[in-house]
Amino acid sequence: MASVGASRRHVVETLVWELALLAGIGLVAIAASGVVALSMRAAFGDKFVAGDAEGITYTAERCADFLEYVPGAADCEAAASGHHADEIVFYRIAAGLPGALVLTGWWWLRRRRGSRWQTEPLLSPSVVPAIGAALFGCAAVALTGQGLGVLLFEGPSHGPGQWISAGAVSLLLFIGFARAFWHSLATTV
Repeated sequence: MASVGASRRHVVETLVWELALLAGIGLVAIAASGVVALSMRAAFGDKFVAGDAEGITYTAERCADFLEYVPGAADCEAAASGHHADEIVFYRIAAGLPGALVLTGWWWLRRRRGSRWQTEPLLSPSVVPAIGAALFGCAAVALTGQGLGVLLFEGPSHGPGQWISAGAVSLLLFIGFARAFWHSLATTV
């Protein structure tokens, strides 16, 4: 019979294991939303992805900074949108590297440890898909709602693409996790 300390350790390992999987998927999803935002930027321009809200103004010094960051910009507003769009796209894409490392480590450890983690499953096979579906479903609704609100009430030049790109990726992950959840329920019944 396993000791209490060993079973607590097993619980903690299992939870960390499952959270690492979800975190890795989340980081790769952020990177994917950066790629979608990059596509939206190419199709609709910087302001669609990262235009400022109505009434935002910058000091002369800050405008000079933006014009330095985006030298080909026509004015301060265009330079600010270009700079912000760069941040949205490239910071998101950069999140993919730690996400890929986490998922690679997760996969490697799973192969290495093999059946040792499969002997006493602590969680139902439905738990992780249910959590993923809930998290990404909420994110899809919130992010897409924010983007559509900006698009409808402020216009396409005020950055709705940053929200819509993230909402679209969240929706795809919600669908994937919901299907996995449904499949896990069908196989356990």
